[in-house]
Amino acid sequence: MDSSILSDNPAPQFYDSSATLRFTLLHREHPCLPTSTVPADHFSSSTLSRHRTRVRRLATGCFSSCPVDEGNMSGSIFANGVPWDQYSYVTQIQLGTPATTYNVLVDTGSSLSWIRCKPCTNECPGSVFDPAASSTYNAVYCRSSLCNAVPSATMAPINCWLSLEKCSYKQTYEDGSTSVGVVSSDQLIHGGGNVQELVFGCSNRFEGLGGHYSGIIGISANTLSFFTQLTVGRRYRATSYCFPHPSKKGFL
Repeated sequence: MDSSILSDNPAPQFYDSSATLRFTLLHREHPCLPTSTVPADHFSSSTLSRHRTRVRRLATGCFSSCPVDEGNMSGSIFANGVPWDQYSYVTQIQLGTPATTYNVLVDTGSSLSWIRCKPCTNECPGSVFDPAASSTYNAVYCRSSLCNAVPSATMAPINCWLSLEKCSYKQTYEDGSTSVGVVSSDQLIHGGGNVQELVFGCSNRFEGLGGHYSGIIGISANTLSFFTQLTVGRRYRATSYCFPHPSKKGFL
């Protein structure tokens, strides 16, 4: 994806002031995205089906153990995150030193953000983060406060006992798709050069996650969520987002 697509100005796509960060959002069926195959004036039938299913689950309070009866999903519904094919919005982040741009999906139902990382144990479409190529990359280790926060972010226990071990994670979504890797930190670049540390999952293995996207940012409420991390130390610790019509731009 050309970074100019996600920006009113050529670069960067983020708006930044002393109190504000802004990330542009596009619907993944936006006509400017290379993956879009539908007209801008209507949703595809598959998208409508996904949203109808989601609305029914919300209306019935069905979050933790509802049987799946539509689409390609199977099994039970997990409480954390949604099936990857229900992610409708895309943004871009710049990560590492030197900074590389990644197209990521936005998830309101999970907290831990993650990026596809080298070495991959399966196919890696889209841009892949290389920890060895970033001079500011750090792995998070067991028994640290960051590692201790992972179970509440992923709703899954961690097998992490020795302080010299790297902190691993496993994120499971509604349809059984998973992302597995090492909890890590690196510099998130925004606002034309401003730097902030971001804790994320460096995913070496992912199952059932399709599309040419580099990962997912989780904006649910948790100490490791994308929103929480970016508001630390800011004057106004408030967040908002606007999910637009498929032909329009929104924001985080």
